[in-house]
Amino acid sequence: MTKISLKFQEFDLAINTARLRMAVSIATKLKFGAKSGNRTWIKRFFDEVIGVCGEIAVAKLGKFYFIPCLNEFHVVPDVFRDVEVRSTDRDDGCLVIRDNDVLERRFILAIVNGSDVVLAGWIYGTEGAKSEYLRNPNNHVPAWFIPIKKLHPMETFNVEA
Repeated sequence: MTKISLKFQEFDLAINTARLRMAVSIATKLKFGAKSGNRTWIKRFFDEVIGVCGEIAVAKLGKFYFIPCLNEFHVVPDVFRDVEVRSTDRDDGCLVIRDNDVLERRFILAIVNGSDVVLAGWIYGTEGAKSEYLRNPNNHVPAWFIPIKKLHPMETFNVEA
């Protein structure tokens, strides 16, 4: 696991990116609960901030300047090259891969706790998309939930790959 600390300016960037993502989604009438049930706007905003914090942490890991994407779902990777970031505020969280993800990409689990983000591990989508991980906890859309213990350690993650 790798711990990345965010500065206040980076947290502010996460808040503003989340706000912009929601504004664009609402303006273009995207269903922002389509894959995860019916989330309220405040829950969606919270989830977006957590997600962007994870993306910023991964950009810092790679020593990249973070340029946020707005509603580029599955077309453009979250941070760089072939990397998708899945973020949670739960220490016991799983890395979630959905049926519309590009499975050839690498996925990193980011656990956000205040200004600290723990990059818990990574996995190729093709490795994670196995029947043993397939679950449907909200009785909405099945997805693969990969436990932290099944992820590759961050020490093996190659930013250059």
